[in-house]
Amino acid sequence: MCAGIIIGGFSRKDSAASPCAAHTMVFSMNDSKQPSASNLHDGHRDRLRARFREVGFDGFAPHEMMELLLTYALPRVNTNEIAHNLIDRFGTVSGILNASAEELQAIRGIGDGAVLYFNLLSAIRRQCELDCCDTSTPFNTIERLTTYLRALYTGINTERVTLMLFDNSLRMLDCITLGDGTVNSAPVTLRRIVEEAVGHRAACVALAHNHPRGMAIPSGNDIAVTESIEQVLRALSIPLLEHFIVAEHSCEPMLRSRRLSAATAPKADRELQCFCSTFYGEVLADSVPNESLCLASESSASDG
Repeated sequence: MCAGIIIGGFSRKDSAASPCAAHTMVFSMNDSKQPSASNLHDGHRDRLRARFREVGFDGFAPHEMMELLLTYALPRVNTNEIAHNLIDRFGTVSGILNASAEELQAIRGIGDGAVLYFNLLSAIRRQCELDCCDTSTPFNTIERLTTYLRALYTGINTERVTLMLFDNSLRMLDCITLGDGTVNSAPVTLRRIVEEAVGHRAACVALAHNHPRGMAIPSGNDIAVTESIEQVLRALSIPLLEHFIVAEHSCEPMLRSRRLSAATAPKADRELQCFCSTFYGEVLADSVPNESLCLASESSASDG
C-alpha cells in the first residue's frame, strides 16, 4: 500500500523502493507544519498586545485584561485559564488587586511571583490616587478629607487605623498609621494618639479606619473607642475633628449626625454651628451666623 502514496517530491517509484519512507515522510511533514504550544501562546500574547497598543483596554473583557497583565508575571505559562479563574473568583480587576495573598494563592497557577506583581500594581494605583491629592492646602471641608482618605485606603485589604494631625489652618502636619489588624479589628493605642498629637503640636486631629469588604457603619466598639479618644483629647484642648470609616465604595464621618443634632438644638453653641456650616457644608436654618462671625469663631477656636 505504501507504493501507491505520493508525498511531496517523492514518486511512486521512490515509495515502492522504501515502503516505510512514505509513512516516515508523512509524519515528518505534518509535524513541521504544527506550531509548538509555546508559539501558539506567543502568537496569542502578541495579538493581545497589538490590540492594547491600538485601542487600550477599550473592548477588552475583564478576563482579557487580566490575561494580558499576567503575561508579564507568568511569561512561560498559558494565562487564559488563570485569568478566567481570577475573574470568576473576585468578579473584577479591582477585586483581584484588592485581594489578599492567601486569597490569590488559592487560585491554581498563582504563586509568590504573581502575588508580588499584583501587589505592585495595587501599590502603583494607590500612589497615583495619592498624587492627585493636594496635601499642601487646608483640609477645611469634609469633601477634601474624604477624597484624600479614599486614595489613602486604596488597595488596603486589612483593617488599618490612621491618625491625621493638623495645624491651626487645617493644613496636615502628618499622617500616621497607628496599626494594622485582621479584617475585623485593628488596635488603637490611646497613649500613642496623645503622644503624636502633643509631639506634633497639633491644633486638632482626625481618625480613620477601614472596614474591608464591609459597610461604612460604625460598630458599638467603634463608637465606644471614639468617645474615649474624644474625651481624652478634649482634656488636652485638642479637638477630634472627625472619625471616618472607609469602605469599598464610601467614606462616612462618624461624628457628623451627632454634631448636626447639637448644632440645630435650641441655644446651640455658635462655634459648633460655624463648624458644621463650614466643614460639613450644612445649611442650618435660622441658626447659621454670618461668614465674618464664623471666621472669627474659627480663629478663636484654633488659637485655643
